[in-house]
Amino acid sequence: MRSLLQIVGISRKHGRLGAVMFLAFLGCGFCWGQAADSVAQGKDEQSIRKSVASYVAAFNRQDAKAVASHWSPEAVYVTPVDGRRLTGREAIETQFNTVFENTSDLKIDVVVEAIQFVSPNVAVEQGRATFRGPDVEDRLTEYSAVHVRRDGVWLLDRVEEKAEEVLNSNYEHLKQLE
Repeated sequence: MRSLLQIVGISRKHGRLGAVMFLAFLGCGFCWGQAADSVAQGKDEQSIRKSVASYVAAFNRQDAKAVASHWSPEAVYVTPVDGRRLTGREAIETQFNTVFENTSDLKIDVVVEAIQFVSPNVAVEQGRATFRGPDVEDRLTEYSAVHVRRDGVWLLDRVEEKAEEVLNSNYEHLKQLE
């Protein structure tokens, strides 16, 4: 603060040249702060992407406990099939246990389309997930996931999935007339 006051004093003393120097100084400080934020966000984005990969691996192993460990204790999951809201890590683990028990060899593929930072400790991920299994038809969902940083670890705090509508071809619509 003291050096900032000294710079303001110099800029007053030197008129326009001082004002230009003062603005340049502020601009450099602002840009430097943004560059530092960009580097931090880049590292955070890498951490979130690693977490997503770890989540997919746990899901594909059908390990409900490992899947649930990626969620915050008070997380909310809105299911894609019926829109139910599951609250809390335990409820989410129970849901995935049920899914894995009822669907053998269910796999997931995830494509992260974007990660945007709302604050240094909150990020929103947008993407698509495809569920595949020998007993089920492939199902594609769009999702939005809110990640929060807790004790240096990024956790899922809220996830909403919506099943994408599959548009039938005209042939499919007219097939029943055959």
